[in-house]
Amino acid sequence: MALIKCSECGQEMSDTAITCPHCGNSHTPVGKRDLRRRKAVGTLGLLVYSTCSVVIIALWFVLGFKTIGWIFAIILVLVWLRWIHFIRKSR
Repeated sequence: MALIKCSECGQEMSDTAITCPHCGNSHTPVGKRDLRRRKAVGTLGLLVYSTCSVVIIALWFVLGFKTIGWIFAIILVLVWLRWIHFIRKSR
């Protein structure tokens, strides 16, 4: 294990680290590839979840259970906000 300088912040870090412990920069191709894969799989999962949730919300409203429909809608919005936060944080 050797120490190398981070290409982003210039601090010393281990050559085996996936991300810099100081700035979080993903300096290795493996780290960047893993992050891209997580984003792609997460986005696909979020789209499937959103589609199912919209159908469930619509059914609750049609059946007259508007309170439960609104709860599902709020949960869906919170999940989307969390995903947006993850994407912005991982840039």
